[in-house]
Amino acid sequence: MGGICRLPSPGGIELTKRALNICRFPPGAVLADVGCGIGSSVSYINRETEYKMTGIDNDRSAISAALAEGNDCIYCNATELPFTSSSLDGIFFECSFSKIEMHDTALSEAHRVLKPEGMIVISDFYAQDMEEHFFGFMGRVEFKEKIIARINQHGFDMVLFEDHTKELHRLWGQLIFDYGRDAVDAMLCESGRILSAKCRYGIFIAKKGADLDLSS
Repeated sequence: MGGICRLPSPGGIELTKRALNICRFPPGAVLADVGCGIGSSVSYINRETEYKMTGIDNDRSAISAALAEGNDCIYCNATELPFTSSSLDGIFFECSFSKIEMHDTALSEAHRVLKPEGMIVISDFYAQDMEEHFFGFMGRVEFKEKIIARINQHGFDMVLFEDHTKELHRLWGQLIFDYGRDAVDAMLCESGRILSAKCRYGIFIAKKGADLDLSS
């Protein structure tokens, strides 16, 4: 997953709640957060809802911090999920999908471990004017249409897309207020290219469709 984002995700827990409201998982649903960081969403869902969530990340220091806080998180890669086939009701990629280099394999794995009609939630950056590839806080920034096409190609049917760029702007404004513009530029890296791409932020929600035929 390329390294943990230490900054809060745009929208934070409020976007997690929004996704839960859209997905309407069954009581006792089993979920996973891929790229969980220190486990903020895992903590919220396991403490405040009737669902059970496990966090996944390939950053050992983040997992250590998550475990120290009592969060149910596992060190592993998005391309080799530690779940049996058709065992999960939902998988979240919160500000993490764009950092996964082997994104096609990650989507195939998500499809494998989800139950029939299980839901995938991707909240992440997308490009308005031009695509870019960053490092650190941001990874790939692709056009919305390309992200949706990739999701569909891996056996998912899109349910909903929502733009939440206002949450991205609110986060950046708060960071500038808290730390100053120079510090935020250092956090984001290559801020000029970020501006040229006109980065936006949204939620992509899709449902697992028919099993893929991988024999061809």
